[in-house]
Amino acid sequence: METLRKFKAGSLSILLTTDVASRGLDIPSVRLVVNYDLPLQPNTYIHRVGRTARLGKKGSSISFITQNDIESVHRIEALTKKQMKSIGEINDKLIKHDLLTVETNKSVAAVLFSETELGKQSRKEKQERMEKFKWKGDDRRREKEKQQGKQQQQENKEDKSGIQTDFNPNMKVKRKREDHQDVIEQKNLQNGIQDQDASKRKRRRIE
Repeated sequence: METLRKFKAGSLSILLTTDVASRGLDIPSVRLVVNYDLPLQPNTYIHRVGRTARLGKKGSSISFITQNDIESVHRIEALTKKQMKSIGEINDKLIKHDLLTVETNKSVAAVLFSETELGKQSRKEKQERMEKFKWKGDDRRREKEKQQGKQQQQENKEDKSGIQTDFNPNMKVKRKREDHQDVIEQKNLQNGIQDQDASKRKRRRIE
């Protein structure tokens, strides 16, 4: 049934079957029916070749016959009211020529198919390598950004720590006290100089 499904879908161009496929199966787009053995009953022949006449379409049929099939041919012609055309005798030389043509075409098709598949595989591998390199580049970029972020956070912490130290209230009070002490000492120094000058003037008056 899988082969029949592929044939109906067009994936296969040739279907080898028995009379089972001549009745009850809807197989569209059959262009040629080949009868290797001519059926004994004319109705069976009609059902076989009728596969080519679905939905008003036209097709062809070829039947291999021998001297023993002449009577069956006449019965079929009487029922269909059509005379079969003779293609002629088939000799060995013609068969060998056709077989050689088929084998040559098969070899060419196999080579073309192989080259096509290799080309697809090569393109696929190239795409996978490009994606792999892209992922590695993205990982390196993310790692670099992560390291830069950590470094920036560390620098921000250090900056904040330095600012807090500069504006420490205790340090501010200490500096104010030191400045006040400097002012007092400067005033005392000035007072001492003034006292010395006054003592000198007083001694001069006494003298």
